[in-house]
Amino acid sequence: MNAELLSIGTELLLGDILNTNARFLSKQLSGLGINLYYQTTVGDNRERLLRQLREVNDAIPDPVMSQKISRLEEVSERIFALAQKDPDKKAQLQKFMNYYLPTALKLLNTYASLSGQAVEGTNITEAKHSIERSMDLLVTAFENQLDKLFQADALDVNADIAALEGMLNLDGLTGSEFTR
Repeated sequence: MNAELLSIGTELLLGDILNTNARFLSKQLSGLGINLYYQTTVGDNRERLLRQLREVNDAIPDPVMSQKISRLEEVSERIFALAQKDPDKKAQLQKFMNYYLPTALKLLNTYASLSGQAVEGTNITEAKHSIERSMDLLVTAFENQLDKLFQADALDVNADIAALEGMLNLDGLTGSEFTR
């Protein structure tokens, strides 16, 4: 079995801290007989992540994949903008920032690399098809992540409407005298 190790954090990328987790995990994988072929470090900076989505989109010639990557980029941009506007929402984005988006980027970079090969062997074709099949799931998940950020807002709206209706009823402003 083969593996790739993905580390996330601008502080790792810039060398501000030593990636001791990668060292530990590399030894653990080796001890389990798993071949570690790659270690990738991705920064968690919003602009860089979005730029990486654009760059990988440019590198993939498939128009269907490109459309789905564009949707990921659009939704990601909205998620980041919302988190910047409302910092309380940032806590809800830990998995998105630290796993979902970087893993999507890793898959898409692999797809771009496989697409650039001069051969379309079984392994390359199967890996590309697996990534293609995962794209609909990723788009749906990213859209759901964006929607989830509005959960508290939706609850607030429902509470406000219930309070408004209650007050209108108490003041007798919802009776039949207003219907024609």
